[in-house]
Amino acid sequence: MNALTLIPIGLVVAAALIAAVWWGIRRTAHRPTPPSPADHPHYPADPQRPPGEVQARPGSNELPLQDTRLTPHHLHDHDHHGH
Repeated sequence: MNALTLIPIGLVVAAALIAAVWWGIRRTAHRPTPPSPADHPHYPADPQRPPGEVQARPGSNELPLQDTRLTPHHLHDHDHHGH
């Protein structure tokens, strides 16, 4: 290619880069501002317990704690085969 062909290509590339920067600046200008510190949620009074947390109590369907490992034949009340 000769120089007369490269000059218009260079001008088109430069114009595209300028347009991209201009478009990026416009997009950034139209973004909403970040929220103020007053708009952020506040930490709970007790950091160990998140707000709305319900502490579960053991129900009757839970297995009792034992020192030995349970095997399937120990679980007579939990038969899943319908026998």
